[in-house]
Amino acid sequence: MFSLQSLRQSKAARNAAASYVAFASTAIGGLASIPIAVHYLSKAEMGLWSIIFTIVTYLLWLDLGIGNATGRKIADAIATGNKPEINRWWTLSMGVLLLLGGLMFLVALALTPFLGLFLEIPPQMANDAKWLFLGTAAVSMIGMPFRAYPGLLIAQEQFHWVPIVQALLPWLQLGPFWYLLHAGFGVRSYLPAIALAQMCGWAIWGWKVHSDNFSVRVDLRGWTRARFRELFAYSSSLAVSGIVESVMQSLPSLLLARLGGLSFVAVYNLSSRGPSLVSSLALRTTHSFYPNLQKLFVSKAYQRFMNKFRHVNQLGIWIGLAGAGAIIAGNRPLVSWLAKADFYAGAWTNLWLACWIINTTFVNGTLELFQISGRMGKTAFYSLLELPVGIALCATGYHYGGLPWLVASFAFLPLLVRGPYAIFAGPRFCGFSTRLLCGRSLVSLAGVLALAISGGAWCASGHETGKPFEIFGRTTYLPSPREWIFGAVAAGIGVFQAMRHLRAIRRH
Repeated sequence: MFSLQSLRQSKAARNAAASYVAFASTAIGGLASIPIAVHYLSKAEMGLWSIIFTIVTYLLWLDLGIGNATGRKIADAIATGNKPEINRWWTLSMGVLLLLGGLMFLVALALTPFLGLFLEIPPQMANDAKWLFLGTAAVSMIGMPFRAYPGLLIAQEQFHWVPIVQALLPWLQLGPFWYLLHAGFGVRSYLPAIALAQMCGWAIWGWKVHSDNFSVRVDLRGWTRARFRELFAYSSSLAVSGIVESVMQSLPSLLLARLGGLSFVAVYNLSSRGPSLVSSLALRTTHSFYPNLQKLFVSKAYQRFMNKFRHVNQLGIWIGLAGAGAIIAGNRPLVSWLAKADFYAGAWTNLWLACWIINTTFVNGTLELFQISGRMGKTAFYSLLELPVGIALCATGYHYGGLPWLVASFAFLPLLVRGPYAIFAGPRFCGFSTRLLCGRSLVSLAGVLALAISGGAWCASGHETGKPFEIFGRTTYLPSPREWIFGAVAAGIGVFQAMRHLRAIRRH
């Protein structure tokens, strides 16, 4: 029988609850920081920090996936209480991560003189760019060994502490950031604020990992060629997928920094903040069903697996439509309220951001078939292929149609490279045909995209802006009549269909 006590004792429920709390906290904290930054900083300064942080995020993948792999390699030793193996894996992983952290900072030093060649940085901001870049790289170097701690917490069945720390970080950063801006430190305020927040997070992770009888000592017998090969063989595929995914997520910002200037980066980042949050929520919802889908597949309950997967895939599409309706109607008021009206990228760009929510939810859900089947196939190759294709398409789109067409190219990129491979190879790896496992979803996807594009174009062609109004002393604009109508229709249809598929999922 279901009870509150059983819910408290459920590790899965605890992890899920912590994950949703982290999502809400990160979303609210991120949105709360926008009006503060807009009050004190220019568009170019906000764009500069966004690009610097993105580049350092790429450099973090010089850990070669070892941060993510450590927890899995040490998990067996933790489960069996094999202290010598724990010490050896710990010594090897921490030592390699320390060396890679130093290498990452040296790479950052080498790249610093060339920042101006890659980015359109105004001369008066050159010193700020160097200070932020090297400072953030130094903080990341110090934190490199802590990239292994989320995996260690998973191995100790304490994963809920990962999202708990993620929930705290925005608020630990916000106070110092606000104070430093008010004190006149300008764009440099980002660095001390983020450094303080990260160090608090590392301290909490370290406390939890080492408080559960996890005492370790250095054992240099872990530094063997065989153990190196085993660690890197597992981590390399994670590194390839991770770096490509990171680059693809920030591809529009990088191209805009080069082709349009830092002010365009700030406009795009603020206009895409709401769609990114909606997409994240949709993915969290559908991904919550995949552990059970994997269990059904492994236990050879293929009929139940097929039925449930089809409904989960449909669920993602219809949640995407509801989110698209909410963005088409509500993104202009949100951006205008959090920042200013001139940070809104426009109705046509907003339409393609809404389509991106639908496409990325469907493709990411279908890609899960590879992990469920235990066969990754050529996913690494297609992930790498998506990068040059994306750069070419987005750059061409910007050249011929500016920001709206760059975002349109980005929105449909998942359906052009990884999407077809996932649609055709994923079902086959699970022993099904594409028609049987994904046929209905493809029909729904086509209909949903047609509705989103036609409705969004109808709203954009009206050239209407809603009436201004104030919330908590900040002025924004109501959606236009067309945006109200289409947003309500799309959200209504999406929610109705999503609830129908949720009921079907419960039956299976």
